[in-house]
Amino acid sequence: MGHKEHLAAAGRRAIDVHVVVVTTSRDAATDGSGPALQEALEAAGHRMVDRVLVPDDVDAVREVVRRLVASRAAAVVLSGGTGVSLTDGTIEAVEPLLQKRLPGFGELFRYLSFKEIGSSAMLSRAVAGLAGQTFVFAIPGSPAACRLAVQKLIGRELGHLVRELHKERVPPVEVEPDSTPHPPHRAEPVVDEGEHGPGGWVTLEPIPDTTDDEESMQSERGWRRRLRQLGGVMGSERGRTVPGWIGGHPPVDNVLAASGELAPVRLGDRDWVAVGYPDLRHDDAKVLLIEQRPDGEVIALHRWPVLVGFVADEAVVLPDRKQLQTESRRVAGAPYPSDGELVAIEGRTVYARRGDVTYAWDGRRARDEGSMKQLRASLLLSWSQR
Repeated sequence: MGHKEHLAAAGRRAIDVHVVVVTTSRDAATDGSGPALQEALEAAGHRMVDRVLVPDDVDAVREVVRRLVASRAAAVVLSGGTGVSLTDGTIEAVEPLLQKRLPGFGELFRYLSFKEIGSSAMLSRAVAGLAGQTFVFAIPGSPAACRLAVQKLIGRELGHLVRELHKERVPPVEVEPDSTPHPPHRAEPVVDEGEHGPGGWVTLEPIPDTTDDEESMQSERGWRRRLRQLGGVMGSERGRTVPGWIGGHPPVDNVLAASGELAPVRLGDRDWVAVGYPDLRHDDAKVLLIEQRPDGEVIALHRWPVLVGFVADEAVVLPDRKQLQTESRRVAGAPYPSDGELVAIEGRTVYARRGDVTYAWDGRRARDEGSMKQLRASLLLSWSQR
């Protein structure tokens, strides 16, 4: 099917678009990009369903986009923060969330801008791509740039993009096994065909937590090193299912469904499932370790040496839920400002639950993260992509 047939099949489908204005100097009354985007989107047959103003802060911008992706928004357009000044951080906030990029968008936008403003177009770092089920576009904040992006590119192709993402999938074609050589791992696994059932277990040889060999350190970074340090063993069979307790929420299910490979893991005296993005064959893969036990731990193995994940009452690796104040002082550098229950840790942030609402605490301020389901979706999405 040619591009004209694709466009015809997509029709004039109206798409709901969330607009995020990245600015520290403007407010809702003085912002010109939001109204320009709304007018251009409506002229193209789409809808601006909301407009949020966010300061020029990488973490703040990423958090807003991450929440929209977790809510399965169809499209997000960010205006502002795409230049080269020290305060322009929109691209740095957005790019780690993109699973698939649309390099043609930035290329075409700069080409069209060049025709209007000349060589200054090279200062724009506009990007677009797919994060989860959400198409994300980051464009300059001037009203003229907003109108150009929507009138010439986004407005014309958005319905087409959404249709391509959600169209009926055909059964996969069987192909020969991948014969592409991959770099060998330093410690080859040993398969134990003994008491652990069909397929056996892959014993990952334990290694020390530190080493004086810098070259060795570099080659051993990643999830495999972390699993070895924890003394875990991985089942050589593949195709296990994700523990049922963590699913049941569409955004979470989407994140888990996007994984490329799963395998059972035994850690301590408990059973877990390793979830790989894009697979479990490479040391640099992003791997989540999910405990089979209901409401158990979730560990982002690839974030080693920092312990990142959801905690449990009876922890194996991460701190348990009773250690909110202890972990708050250790991770965030300050006690949590109220009572609550520790639910997750990430970098220098602890996440606590109070009633039905969760909060992120970085030692300076507490940020509302919504319900536990919303928090779980947004953090799992972030961990599977970073």
